[in-house]
Amino acid sequence: SATWGDVAAAPWPRWGYLVILRLGHLLGDAPAVAVAIQVLTTVAVGVLLLREVRELAGPIAGAVAAAVLLVNPMTAQWLRFVLTESLFYALAVTVVLLAVRGIESRTDAAALVAVAGVAAVFRPTGPLLAGAAVALVLRARPWPRPVRLVTGATLVAVVAGALLLGSAATGPPAEGSLGSQLRDGVVVEGTADVRTTIAMPPAAGEDVLGYATAHPLAVTRLAAARVAVEVAQVRRHYPTPVNVALGAAMLVFAVLATVGLLDTRGRDLRIPTAAVALPLIGVVAVTFAVPEGRYGWAGLVAVAPAVGVGTAALWERLAGRQRIGGTAR
Repeated sequence: SATWGDVAAAPWPRWGYLVILRLGHLLGDAPAVAVAIQVLTTVAVGVLLLREVRELAGPIAGAVAAAVLLVNPMTAQWLRFVLTESLFYALAVTVVLLAVRGIESRTDAAALVAVAGVAAVFRPTGPLLAGAAVALVLRARPWPRPVRLVTGATLVAVVAGALLLGSAATGPPAEGSLGSQLRDGVVVEGTADVRTTIAMPPAAGEDVLGYATAHPLAVTRLAAARVAVEVAQVRRHYPTPVNVALGAAMLVFAVLATVGLLDTRGRDLRIPTAAVALPLIGVVAVTFAVPEGRYGWAGLVAVAPAVGVGTAALWERLAGRQRIGGTAR
């Protein structure tokens, strides 16, 4: 990030963060400026979470939703590192919140498209978040069904193409390639002390697609293992007490999110949450989980509003305010 030319010469999925580093360099301390921007942006999105989810389901819901982003150690720890994680988490949450607010107006739609544009050049998986944001904007338009189908198919093709181009631009993973990791059964990528694998059928010279076609059950099992490990957040290199705590916390997280999405107040969260969370978590299935679980939280943090609503719903039930059809009694 020494010059603007260096930024332009870098792979395009890195441009967003490199622009921040370049501005920080001009201000005299690129890492400090980047961290300051990460903190301020995350706090701002946390306040937005608190406000928007509070309007949906009350103060408890808002506080818990904001806490998932702001005080959750699995997300908050990245604020002090010069990495794209914190800002990407904030972008993911912002897409969900903007969609829930309603994007019928041009201003709201423009804001969501702007977020999509930033996400697209922020990291190799950015096109997934950008595609989700654009899809949510298109969904709010009263177009005929054939137009929706054609537009949706075009968007999927564009996002897929952007992912492939982004992968080519940034190069293979640090450990091997996606093909070698598939054949080696890599669940968690990394050095020998953290690398986790499962047994896979021997390769017979097939390419990635040929191998997946020849061994669909094994490949499906590997994909499911990657997603399960990334969502559960447990790792073989963590101490047992840490794994127990993380596993229990993620189980509670999943229960609260499910309750929140099933609650009538979480109805408007369902499609935006799925549109953001599922692709970002699903990409782990075709790539790999990481030792510290940070990739998975790009999708998991989008579930924060639902967790807040679920917490409020359970609290009300425990307090004796049973809900039937969304009406307290």
